[in-house]
Amino acid sequence: MKIKYTITLGLALIPALFSKTFAQTKPKYNVLFVAVDDMNDWIGPFGGYKGIKTPNIDKLARKGVVFKKAYCAAPACNPSRASLLTGIRPSTSGVYHNNQPWRPVLPDAVTLPQYFTANGYEVKGAGKIFHNSFNDAASWPVYFDVPPSPEPPKAPVNGFAHFDWSPVDVKDEDMGDYKVVNQGIDYFGKKHDRPFFLAIGLTRPHLPWYVPQKYYDQYPLSSIQLP
Repeated sequence: MKIKYTITLGLALIPALFSKTFAQTKPKYNVLFVAVDDMNDWIGPFGGYKGIKTPNIDKLARKGVVFKKAYCAAPACNPSRASLLTGIRPSTSGVYHNNQPWRPVLPDAVTLPQYFTANGYEVKGAGKIFHNSFNDAASWPVYFDVPPSPEPPKAPVNGFAHFDWSPVDVKDEDMGDYKVVNQGIDYFGKKHDRPFFLAIGLTRPHLPWYVPQKYYDQYPLSSIQLP
């Protein structure tokens, strides 16, 4: 099986496209679109930062092509995602802030998943692709939202925009991102009669930093080097 990878890493929004050819006269590609929130540029493929561990991103980058000149359209989540997914700049749409609903000002915009749907693709989204409450129902024939934590008092796993951090007494399996990734894995394991576009959105490392203790243990305070 021939696999083609294209990996684009940006400061606030990181799409990664992975492709697999179909045995057709004019082959179409399966597309996996991965968005990671607030990754910054301290990951290994960009040269990293002392003590930062990004083994999985490093491994992924070694298998593909890394573009080091990929920039956000705006330094905030909602405008950068709306721009990336519609192809319309904030300077054109006027969407510059996280509290601006983007669809009312772009009623006729064709989003990336809508484009794939219109071209015969099977389309599914999971996790954080558009900005939180401005997820676009018209873009997703199928969309998986993260279910609430089974133990809300002990495990604030879905996250809110608080400048807060704490270890939580849960397993990786209880975290929202883990559940979203498993949705993608399950989707890959199914039979597909058409090429597909699958969008997987990871919330971490966006705040609040509620994660299992083992991730704090990787970075003891005495080892952290300030910028």
